[in-house]
Amino acid sequence: MLNRTWIIGINEKFHTYLALKYINQLIELMKRLDIEAEEVIKLRLKLRNLLRESTLYKTKLVLEKVIEAKLSYESALLYGRLGDHERALTIFVRQLNDYKLAQQYCIELYSADNELKQRYQLFHTLLGIYLDINQRNGTELVSPALQLLNSGDTEFNTIKVLQLIPHKWTLSTIRQFLNKAILQSMHGLRQSLVTKGLATTENRIVKHERIVNERHNLVINEHTVCSLCKTALNEPQFIWYPRFQLLLHPHCSQSLTTDSTAKCCTK
Repeated sequence: MLNRTWIIGINEKFHTYLALKYINQLIELMKRLDIEAEEVIKLRLKLRNLLRESTLYKTKLVLEKVIEAKLSYESALLYGRLGDHERALTIFVRQLNDYKLAQQYCIELYSADNELKQRYQLFHTLLGIYLDINQRNGTELVSPALQLLNSGDTEFNTIKVLQLIPHKWTLSTIRQFLNKAILQSMHGLRQSLVTKGLATTENRIVKHERIVNERHNLVINEHTVCSLCKTALNEPQFIWYPRFQLLLHPHCSQSLTTDSTAKCCTK
């Protein structure tokens, strides 16, 4: 049998080699062709698919080569793979000027991440990038920042947003975001109330069933027999089904369908 570690090592070497091969080919192609040339685009798609789908290549080594080739999008993918989401988002915004791509990047990671704090952080990071650039370049990125805040696919900590946004923004500027935040809070509150109500109802049902079961009187003597095999209940343990008024030997009860009201009793 082949050693699993050896197989992974071989695959890592192969995937790394393939990624570097694509990058070297791109470097040579871009020396004589425009970046929008069909041949360049096709090869970049192959590289991107490999970078997205494989987890076996050496990320840092491939990243160094990608940076050397000045492939911004691919650099962002690799920074994301390394967990440096701020740098990845900065590339999407500052170098590629692709705000939709930056937002989609956050949404995809948001969907995959179960930690609420980390999910919030992605959107706050992107908003922070927009607002930092906004302070340097006037009002250029107000529009994508507002689009991010108002999107139905994004989620923010409202208090932190209010601390981040520029003081010059008016209430009317963030009205849509505030309306969304209020609706989300109300929805969350309603869900909490429904969950609490269901839990309370379930608790009452369980208490009621227990009270009903405890009201049943049970008398056992030397003449009491098993409801199934009709022999005396001489053993110290027996099974009682209050709902059906059945008394059974433990081994006899195993042939019956499980009943949640059954009680294992001892004389």
